Amino acid sequence: MMLRSFLPVGQGAFYLEQFKLYNEERINVVYDCGSLTSKQILKKEIKSNLYENETILFVFISHLDVDHVNGLEFLLHYCNVKYLVLPLTSKNDRYLLSLKYLCDSNENDMDDFLYRFISNPYETLRRESDNTRIITVRNYDDNESEVLEERYNNRTVQSGINILETDYIAENYLSHYWEYVPFNLRFRDRANQLIDALNRCLPEDKRIEDIIDLWGHKSIRTAVKKAYSEVDGSLNTNSMTLFSGIQKPDINQTFILPFNQFRCPIKDYYFDRCIFEVIKPNGCLYTGDYNAKSNWEELYEAYKTYWNYIGCVQVPHHGSYRNYNSRFSSLNSFFVISAGKNNKYRLPSGLVIKDLISERKYLFIVTEDKNKEVIMMIH
Repeated sequence: MMLRSFLPVGQGAFYLEQFKLYNEERINVVYDCGSLTSKQILKKEIKSNLYENETILFVFISHLDVDHVNGLEFLLHYCNVKYLVLPLTSKNDRYLLSLKYLCDSNENDMDDFLYRFISNPYETLRRESDNTRIITVRNYDDNESEVLEERYNNRTVQSGINILETDYIAENYLSHYWEYVPFNLRFRDRANQLIDALNRCLPEDKRIEDIIDLWGHKSIRTAVKKAYSEVDGSLNTNSMTLFSGIQKPDINQTFILPFNQFRCPIKDYYFDRCIFEVIKPNGCLYTGDYNAKSNWEELYEAYKTYWNYIGCVQVPHHGSYRNYNSRFSSLNSFFVISAGKNNKYRLPSGLVIKDLISERKYLFIVTEDKNKEVIMMIH
């Protein structure tokens, strides 16, 4: 049996899968760990769902935005993370993302964990959690990959393969029962927009490579912030999706909600929660902030053998219409949106909600309220 939890962290993403196989200790897998609503809420959810020093087999990170990674430092110290799986991101893209973090941060502290992690996740992880190994997932359309220094003991895998079947993963019971299939797509347009905007804003004698060294100058900070404001949409240079499931039609999932949220004829007293007898296929497609509106064909091709087994979809980018594709609504799936109650982005979009409701889909909006947590039971 496995429990799949969409945890209530508000404007962010923190998803947890917990397997119990025979007499083995439970196996934990995490997809993203961040929140703009409150880092304290995030810490509470980590502590209430995981034991201190408990092992987490995988932590998958969709991309390096703050609302998807700012709980990672605490998670790495609180638990024993065996593998951190990241989308392979070029040094140039990480440089642009680290500048964005400095623009958004009030501290401007270059020794801050998040700044260091975004700039160089390999060196940062070596300093913070030397027992954790990084696996990077190559861009699906790239034949070349960044050469990672051997001292970081990193591995790189292709998009679209079951990571449990790679030689890098130590033998465990889960590999006989489950699949984890990541897919990494790089979005070049917005990074190119930003580079053009930075070149326009900087003084003629300054280059983009000089910005970090000159960050103490207010005029440079103002110019960089102006350049970022000119980028159309969010600067997500990469977003890594993940299929979690097994291609077996006899394994399904149903959802569990707090008993006091709905009237329900069936009650499981162990969980003190209501179990709804609505059955869907066992798999989940985690999408992070993937732009499915513009890149549907790539996503469809990546999971062409898995679509019939996707019974749950994490709607991309907190329900943003810019990232949503109405073809999601053709799936026989539950749909989950993570969003803060009063987020400044006004997400989720009413257009997304109405599209799913009009197709009579089961839609759950997970906020920072504890009774909005959604748990799926897979058995």
